[in-house]
This record gives sequence, C-alpha cells and structure tokens, in this order.
Amino acid sequence: MLGPIPYDHNQYEETMRDLRGLKEFVDHLDDMGELQRITVPVDPRFEIPAVLDQIKGPKAPAVLFEKVKGHAIPVVGNLLGTERRMALALGVEEGDVITHLQGKLDKKITPFLITEENERVAFSLSDENAIQEILPILTHYARDSGPYITSAVTSAKYPDSDVVGRGLHRIEIRGNTTAGISLVNPPLSNIYDYHKQAGTRMEVAIAVGVDPAILLGTVLKAPKGVDKFANVGGLMGGAVATVRAKTVDIEIPAFAEIVLEGYIDPEEGEKGGILGEVSGYYMSFPSPTVHITTISLRRDAVYHGLLPKGSEVEQILSFVWGLKIIPTMKSEFPSIRDLHFVPDTFGAHLVMSTSGNDRGENRRAVNMALSFSNVKKAVIVDGDVDISNPLEVEWAMATRFQADRDLMVLSDLKGQPIDPSTGPEFISSKIGVDATKPDRGNFDRIRFPDEIENRLTSIIGEFNQGD
Repeated sequence: MLGPIPYDHNQYEETMRDLRGLKEFVDHLDDMGELQRITVPVDPRFEIPAVLDQIKGPKAPAVLFEKVKGHAIPVVGNLLGTERRMALALGVEEGDVITHLQGKLDKKITPFLITEENERVAFSLSDENAIQEILPILTHYARDSGPYITSAVTSAKYPDSDVVGRGLHRIEIRGNTTAGISLVNPPLSNIYDYHKQAGTRMEVAIAVGVDPAILLGTVLKAPKGVDKFANVGGLMGGAVATVRAKTVDIEIPAFAEIVLEGYIDPEEGEKGGILGEVSGYYMSFPSPTVHITTISLRRDAVYHGLLPKGSEVEQILSFVWGLKIIPTMKSEFPSIRDLHFVPDTFGAHLVMSTSGNDRGENRRAVNMALSFSNVKKAVIVDGDVDISNPLEVEWAMATRFQADRDLMVLSDLKGQPIDPSTGPEFISSKIGVDATKPDRGNFDRIRFPDEIENRLTSIIGEFNQGD
C-alpha cells in the first residue's frame, strides 16, 4: 500500500463541486442562498431538534445554529432536506438525481491516503473530560434514552483483510466515555459477529460531519471486499481522500469535522437504548457499547445534526431506495414514466405513472414494486397525473379506481424493521392500487383551451409579482 501523500486537489477529476468536507459544503450553500443562520442561543437538548422539525418543504433552507448553549461548536441541520441540495451535494444538475447517477453506480474509484492538511485538536477522554462536554450532541425526542449522534459514519476493518467496512449507524451516548452503537446492517454487523465469535476487541472510528457525498455513499450497499468510499469516488468522479486515525488502525475521511476513536468489547454484551425513529415511533434495538478513548476536532469544527424524522432523512431514504428501485422498474417496464416516494412514509408508499394502457402490465408493475422490502403501498396512475401532488393521486383513485377490480392485497412479504406494525421477522401485508383509466367510458380530463392556459400563466405571474 502507498504511504501517505500530500493532499493535492489536482488529483481529483473535475466535478461540479469539490469533494472535500462538511464545512466547505456549508460555505457553498451559503453562497447559493441555501443557508439560514440562527444567532439566538439554542439548546441541543430538544430545542434544536424541535426547530428542525418545523423546517419543511421544497424550499426550506439548511440551518446553521451559531450559538449552541453550553458549546462552542455550531450545529448545522436540514443539510440535505431538499432535492436541490441533494443535487448540489452530488455535483449533478438539479432535476432527476437518480437518472444522472445511474451510469455511475458500478464505477469504483479507490480512496487514497494523504497527509492531513490541518492537524486536528485531540482530546483523551476521561470522566472529567466527557463526550457531552466536548460535542453538542442532540437529544431529539421526549422519551429518547439520551443524546444520539445520528450522522456518524462508522468505520472498522474486516478481520481477514485491510478492507474497511463503513456504515451510517446510530450512536447513543451512555456515559462520559461510553456510547452504544446500533449494528443492525452489514458490513459492520458482520465484522462485529466475527469479533463476538473470536472474543476479540473491535476497533472503530466514528466520523461526524463529513462531506454529504460521503454520507450518502456510505448508506449504499457494497459487496464484501469493497470499501464504500470507492462507491463515493465512482459517483463523484474523484477519489475520497483519507487519513489514518490517531489511535486505531483505520483510515477515515480526511476532512471529517469530528472523529471519535475507540473499541467494542463484545464480551460485555448488549443493551438497548430508545430513539424516536423516522417511522414516527420510539424503537429500541440491543446494541454493544463503544469505549471512546479519543476525540479529535478539525479547527472551527461544525456538528451535523440529522433529525431522525425530518426532511433530510426522507430525502436520503428516497435517494437510497430510488437508486435501487427506479432503474430496475424502468428497465423491466419501459412504459413507466416516473416514480415518486410519498414524503413522510420513509419510502413505504410509492406512486408510479405510466404511458401504457395494458392493465395486465400495470398489475405486474405494482406487484414487482411491492416485492421490494421497503414498499408497503404502490399506486400506478396515468401520465396525465402529477405523481408528486397527493391531491392529483387521490383524484385518480376517486375517479378511476374500483376496489373489487383494482385493489391488490399481498400477504407474507418482507417489510421494514422500522415499521412497528410488521410481524415476526418483519413480515408485512401490502396493498397495490391500479388507478389508471379503465378501458370503458370517457376519461378525458376537463381543461381550458391552450391559448387560455398560456394567457392565464402570464396573468398569474404578474399577480404574484404584485404581491
């Protein structure tokens, strides 16, 4: 393996946005008019999450809390809460992010090790120098068992190779120097299982406040033996720069704002904390304890507060599920025009539009959509319906759908762990709705003549400007 080399921006291929760090992206959003600064003091316990919960909608800004009670480190939230900022984060034109990235999904660019541009300030933890005293970690909801880091990219090495496994995992602060980590998904769950069987310690490095492209790429799946940062490099067209952690043998994102290093002793067993999840309910999963030995901070660090149930998580889930589902559905069914995940359903409700009129194909498309574990309800409509407008979808169901003919109910399918209504092993019942035009009858939508529509647009535009 090559040793560390100095950081040289010219080693990156040209992208629409430099792949660096969170702080640089926040500055980029500020320049683009996408950032709102809050200068009054706000408490990280409940207050910041409550503010983020109220900031919703397609034009809601990212928010920088400059004064956090009890802390010198500011907090940024709703970072990826709109489609526009998702596009900015991934360096693509605003519009259909999934389409722009489809050709890059199989590309891999190996991360490369550099010498750190700016030395971090490191703190060795002790009972007098506690995690919560250093970091403005948010306590989100009333019944949460404590503060949670929800934007952490955790890294650990596969025991039988030098490949690093990475994932986005919840971190519960349990004590002055201890935290719980929810290891539900691979690859980190597999690495943890190995250490449980071997009875050995598992070293981890937890990066908080990373470039949003790194955060998004880490959520995507990668085969064993592939560093997820290689996926990020492929998506962005430039390698992810890494540095060696200070006390564990793991390579971490070079420009991470905050890094916590430590180890898991699997012989200590597991216990479950409680966190309000994206589903809107409190959930608990048994999780092992991480002993945090060192925290290092970038100069003038910024903390990324990711609200578990908020616009930012919804956008991330739509991105992840969209990359998996949309290309597959469009490839299998060329008549599918577009797909839309209904907001606030954590990817569980899907609406599709079609240019075809084969009701058998429509039914097959709905059944295939329901085969994905996240999709619990799938609706298919004609291309004259705006699938992002829930009122249009409801209108199509009210006028083109008959339950005894067009409703599909499927049982015993794999559901989502975060859906509390599922049964053992997360088995779920699902529904499909064919709300396309029936073969019989007149289903032409009422409309005004084109010349009136054009004139109306001009008049309304002038009226709105007058406001």
